[in-house]
Amino acid sequence: MELLRIFGNQFFKDFFINFGVAALFCLAFFLAVAYTVVKVIMVQESNRTTTVDESKKANKK
Repeated sequence: MELLRIFGNQFFKDFFINFGVAALFCLAFFLAVAYTVVKVIMVQESNRTTTVDESKKANKK
């Protein structure tokens, strides 16, 4: 019975440690995806405003 209790405690410790590591990896992956999406949106917005500026300049000539 003692062995089962020790094994159970070790199992729960390992489970929570692994769960914590997995949660950190998921958080890091989510942040990387969010950063990439924001970066792409910013670049597209920058390209769109640059294109509008160039067309305005071309119209003034």
